[in-house]
Amino acid sequence: MRTISALLAATAIVTAALSGQAADRPSIPSYRGFSVGATYRDVAQRARALQVPAVLPFVCATARRTAQLMECRAVIRDTTDGAAFKLAAHFVDGRAGFVSFGDSGGVDLVARMQRELQRALGRPTRQERGSWEWGTPRRFTRLNWRARAEARWIYVTLTDLDVLDGIAAYVAPSREP
Repeated sequence: MRTISALLAATAIVTAALSGQAADRPSIPSYRGFSVGATYRDVAQRARALQVPAVLPFVCATARRTAQLMECRAVIRDTTDGAAFKLAAHFVDGRAGFVSFGDSGGVDLVARMQRELQRALGRPTRQERGSWEWGTPRRFTRLNWRARAEARWIYVTLTDLDVLDGIAAYVAPSREP
């Protein structure tokens, strides 16, 4: 019993110290071991470890004009709780600027995801119909949901607009008439 109490006390001290450090810089959105700003290699390694190859293995496609813009997809199954998701990740210069997890299910799906994200991230910083958001205006985690009859579709998206702004370097300037 003393060991558990000592462990809890040590965890509280470390958590307090880390939260003080985190206040100095914006948090990086992460979910189920994936985060924005991560390298392609890190995301690919995690996705391949969790992929369901019989459904959709980890596959990527580059933009027509440059390999610096890439989109990857897979169906993954998280080994911690068995949850399956459709994963999509968008990369700019080898960094993840957008990572999305899609799922579908019954009526309880939205409430379960709301509870899971609130436990991990606290109260949403923004709430709208069909959407909750946590984070800052440039880096955020968003839960979106849609419904039709008893069916529910949810998407948890991690976004880093600083990374995504890099797309501008690869967009051809518009031609003036």
